[in-house]
Amino acid sequence: LTIRGAFPVFKYEQTDARLIGFDLAATYRATERINITGKYSYLDGYDITNALPLVYMPSNNIYATLNYQIPNLGKFQNVGFQINGRYVFEQKNLLPSQDFIAPPASYFLVGLKVSAEKQWRALRSSVFIRIENLLNETYRDYLNRQRYFADDLGFNMIVGINISF
Repeated sequence: LTIRGAFPVFKYEQTDARLIGFDLAATYRATERINITGKYSYLDGYDITNALPLVYMPSNNIYATLNYQIPNLGKFQNVGFQINGRYVFEQKNLLPSQDFIAPPASYFLVGLKVSAEKQWRALRSSVFIRIENLLNETYRDYLNRQRYFADDLGFNMIVGINISF
């Protein structure tokens, strides 16, 4: 506690732990142009020494994408459209006394991406526009230490250009 307010202090100690987890991924090619991908991540941690759940373990989550690919569109090649969704479960493997505040609620994020490639004589270029958190969902990620103070990123647009020569 300071004159500026309360600030959490984190202390790390080594312990004997058991970690169990797995990732599952599957891709389905619906047509020559449409791909569907799904992923699931599960992780469970337990502090054997103190007989407690491990804190700050990533929440289980599901991620899915739907891709539509066009080989040629006008002067562009490999034009791709993608919509994706990520559902992050609430971290429930935790005792209330193990953290400063309760873990944040589960949330669902939607994203979009459009990409294309173009050949310019000896140069090969690729461009993309990616939008994360398209619906401007208010959420707090369990592993983000700023979650004690503020929400995570809202609507976010990223533009990228790559030129190979």
